[in-house]
Amino acid sequence: MNSYTNNSEGSNSNPERSIGLIVCGPCACGKSEIASALAAHFQVPFVDADALHSETNIQKMSAGIPLTDQDRLPWLQQVRKELIQKQRKDLPEDENPPVTVVGACSALKRTYRDILAGRGVGGSGDADISEGTASDGDLLTIFVFLKCSEEVLQKRLNARQGHFMKANMLSSQLATLELPQETTEGNRALIVDGDKDLSQVVAESIEKLHKLCRK
Repeated sequence: MNSYTNNSEGSNSNPERSIGLIVCGPCACGKSEIASALAAHFQVPFVDADALHSETNIQKMSAGIPLTDQDRLPWLQQVRKELIQKQRKDLPEDENPPVTVVGACSALKRTYRDILAGRGVGGSGDADISEGTASDGDLLTIFVFLKCSEEVLQKRLNARQGHFMKANMLSSQLATLELPQETTEGNRALIVDGDKDLSQVVAESIEKLHKLCRK
């Protein structure tokens, strides 16, 4: 895959060399924990999308009210900005895969993933969330989708304490979920079994990323 090859001088100054991993999936799939572990493995910054929600969004979710696309749009745009701004700048030239930042974000719909990858809307919150053809810009984004059974998700949610995402919102998330499809999103989405233990999920994610970068 030529887009992962270093063709310029300097560390990660060439956007084609900068890979941002975004671990995604529904609530309680373990994305923040897995993303944090991957960031530690690659020794790069970690961006948690949950920490970037507006107070209005948090209040809605805390009250059990699902967010609309328009609620999510400015949030997704902010997550994209954070990923770009917090990339590791001193990545060795021979680093492969050249991961510069890792994020955690639900990214349930393809349109959401397009925005996070720099291919969605870049305008105001009034824009149609499905429109826009912006390029990847400063970061080539690869999604690690954690595929979990509903039973496991519900069990994990019931065990949570103090999180704004309530257990009764799982059905809404699963109804919204659009699994990454190779025929439509190409090979920028790695599907990993999220029901496994953390160490197994991390190992599978790293293995699949290395295989992708060798193509």
